[in-house]
Parts: sequence; C-alpha cells; structure tokens
Amino acid sequence: MNQNDAGAAPAAVPSPGEKLEQAELVILQKMLNDQTPGLWTLEEIRRMMGHEGDIDALVRCLDEAGLVHRLDRFVFPSRAAGRALELAELT
Repeated sequence: MNQNDAGAAPAAVPSPGEKLEQAELVILQKMLNDQTPGLWTLEEIRRMMGHEGDIDALVRCLDEAGLVHRLDRFVFPSRAAGRALELAELT
C-alpha cells in the first residue's frame, strides 16, 4: 500500500438502479450524438449497446420520462432529452 491508498474509500459498487440509469444515459448520449441523428430502431439500439440489458424496458422508461418518443418501431430523442444533457454537462 502506498501513501495515496491510505485512507482512501473503496470504490462504490453501483446499485442495480444506478446501472439502469447509466444505461439510459448511454442510450440518450448515443442518440443525441451529432454523427448519428434521426430515428433509431430498437434493434439498432440493441446493437449499439452490445445486447446488454432489457433494451425494451430501458426505452420504455425513457419514454415514460418524456426523454424519447416512439413512432411505430422507431425511437428518437425528445427536445427535453437534449436540454437535460446540456444541463447535466454544466454540473
């Protein structure tokens, strides 16, 4: 153990809820990326996320929060999602 490790708190293990929120954030960030704007299918989101987690449930949570809109088999970020990420970058 070196001096920098003395008294350092162990890294916190994220709770299941925190892991879901992190996955939702990754989805929003990718959808709002200037290089990939537009409509996304759930399958495209699954590929982007590496098939991790229940993508349908994550998108449903984002939809219920007003951060994405669904149109048939397509999903796209709301203006509120863009603004929320802008505000988050300020902190």
